[in-house]
Amino acid sequence: MTKYAISNEWIFSRWGSAMIVLKNKKVLPLFFVLALVLLVILLYIFMPRMLMRLAIIFLSLLALVLLITLALLFVPIRYNINLNYRGKQEIYLKASWLFRIFKFNYDNTVVRKSTLTIFGIYVRRRKRKRRLKEKKVSDLNKTIVSEDEAIYCDMVGSDEIMSEQSTDWAKHLQEEDSSSKEKVNRLKENWDRFKSYPYKEMLVSKTKLLLKRFIKPLKPKEAKLKCSFGFDDPSATGALLGAAHAICGICDLYDHVTITADFEKKCLNYECRVEGKIRVWSLTWPLVVYLISKPVWFFLKPMIFNRYRKERKEELYE
Repeated sequence: MTKYAISNEWIFSRWGSAMIVLKNKKVLPLFFVLALVLLVILLYIFMPRMLMRLAIIFLSLLALVLLITLALLFVPIRYNINLNYRGKQEIYLKASWLFRIFKFNYDNTVVRKSTLTIFGIYVRRRKRKRRLKEKKVSDLNKTIVSEDEAIYCDMVGSDEIMSEQSTDWAKHLQEEDSSSKEKVNRLKENWDRFKSYPYKEMLVSKTKLLLKRFIKPLKPKEAKLKCSFGFDDPSATGALLGAAHAICGICDLYDHVTITADFEKKCLNYECRVEGKIRVWSLTWPLVVYLISKPVWFFLKPMIFNRYRKERKEELYE
C-alpha cells in the first residue's frame, strides 16, 4: 500500500509540473514543435518505408498548418498611427506583421490612399473595375425598366400603377416594423432573463474581468498628444484650459499630453501619435475562457439554441 501511495503521489506531482509548464505561453510553441519531432523519430524507427513516407508528408503538412496557426496567434501586429489637424484632417496608418513581410499603409493625403505589400510587392485591387462594371449594368437595367414602365403606364394607366406601388411600399414598411418589434421583444426577454438569472453577480464580475484583460493587450506602447485651441471668447478658452489641465493632473497624463491655448484667435490644431502591438492570442484566449465559464455559458446557451430551433422550424414549415 505504501509503494502504491508513493507512486501515485509521484505521478500527480509530475502531472502538475507538466501542467504548469503548459500554462506558460512562451513554452507552448516549443512544446508543440518538440512533440512533432518526437513523433517523426518514432515513426522513422518503428514503421515501414512506404507508410513512413506518407506519415512524414502528413506530419509535414500538419506542422505547416500548426506553424501558420501559431504565427497567426502569437506573432504580433505592429501599428503606428499619426493624426494631424491644421485646418485639414490628415490620417496616416502603418501596420506590419511577420517580420514586416506583410505591410499595410493608409494615407488620406495621397491619391492611392491604402496600399498592401507582401514581400515588398504591391497587391493590386480589382474592386473598382468590378464596381464600374456593376454600375454600368445597373444603369442599363434602370433604363430598360424605366422604358418598360413608360410603356406599361401608357397601356394601363398611372392610377393603377401608383396604387400598386403604394401597396408594395406599405408591405415593405410592415415587414420592417415587424422585424424591429421582434428585435425589441428579444432584447426585453434577454433583459428579463438577466434580472431573474441566479448567477447574475458572477456574470457581471466575469464581464468586468474580460474588459480588464482586453484593455491590457490593447494598451499602446507609446501615445503622445499635442493640442492647441482657442475660442472667440478668451474667458471660455481659459475655462476649458483649466478643466483640461485638471483632468491631466488627476489622471497623470502630463507625460503623454501637452495642451496649450491661444487667447487671441479661434483655432484648433493637434498632433497625435500612437504606437503599439497586438497579439491575437491575447484577445482570443480571454474570450474563450469567458465564453466557457459557467455563468456566461448558462446564460448564452438557451439564446443560441432557441434561435437555432426557430430557424429550423421556419425552414420545415416553408
